[in-house]
Amino acid sequence: RWHNLAWPLAGAHRVVSPEGRLDAEGTLAEYTFALQAATRGAQLPAAQWRARGRGDRTQLAAQHVEIEALRGTFAGSASVVWTPALRWHAQLAGEGIDPGAQWPAWNGSLSLSAHASGDRTETRLVLERVRGTLRDFPLDASASAVRRGDAFPALAASLRSGTAIAHVEGRLAETWDLAWS
Repeated sequence: RWHNLAWPLAGAHRVVSPEGRLDAEGTLAEYTFALQAATRGAQLPAAQWRARGRGDRTQLAAQHVEIEALRGTFAGSASVVWTPALRWHAQLAGEGIDPGAQWPAWNGSLSLSAHASGDRTETRLVLERVRGTLRDFPLDASASAVRRGDAFPALAASLRSGTAIAHVEGRLAETWDLAWS
């Protein structure tokens, strides 16, 4: 159990957890865990987190992750393997999300589905869909990106709102190469 946990430990805190609890059973060779925590930050919406899963000396898997934030609920799973090589994967779906809860000018009601994965050299993100309304306009969007170091060798996004449609595809590195339509 904790109270007023913050990161970073010194200086201006980016994330604060006013309270939380982590219960674990087993040994490092095989354990289970359950987490409940509240978080907030100057640039982050307040959230309630719940997760449960299992792990061992080589990996950790949160089979159930639930986050209540922005007046909606996100649910998914995540895993990280650190032996023999670091790699991770996460998936998340959300319903009833209202960005206006944190950023008043961006009111709406959105659903989303996304997954991400990576290792020491690359991160891959796929926003399969975002649908709903944003600022009283219909929204249907998707995006994907690959990041290697400071570069994005693969980037794509598609957005539709009413009759407006936008697509972007290309890469971002020292030299940008993007096509818009």
